[in-house]
Amino acid sequence: MGWRNRLERAIQNTDGDHVALREAKFYYYEGLYFVEEEPNPENARKFAKAVVDRLVNVHNKRPNSEALKRFFDSHFQEICKLFRYDTDRSNIEKMMEIDALHRDTYMNCQIGN
Repeated sequence: MGWRNRLERAIQNTDGDHVALREAKFYYYEGLYFVEEEPNPENARKFAKAVVDRLVNVHNKRPNSEALKRFFDSHFQEICKLFRYDTDRSNIEKMMEIDALHRDTYMNCQIGN
């Protein structure tokens, strides 16, 4: 990848439509902390919902966003961990809608642990 592509990617990642993606990344790592490091079901559910809401926001604005696709490709296997303490499958269903490529992975997410 050349410098021009890197510049275009940086501009894309910092534009207004991707603010929610940057926020989702923050909530993603915080949510994993409350699942793996210091289990706290209430906080884990709160952060999981925040992640999904922000990813849906980006998807609605830019459904073909390369940055969003890279996030999904990098994290789809771990995203299910965020939903460990969920009491329903609404977050998972939203993920299946916005990231159809990894639908099978999300379908197999276990909740309520």
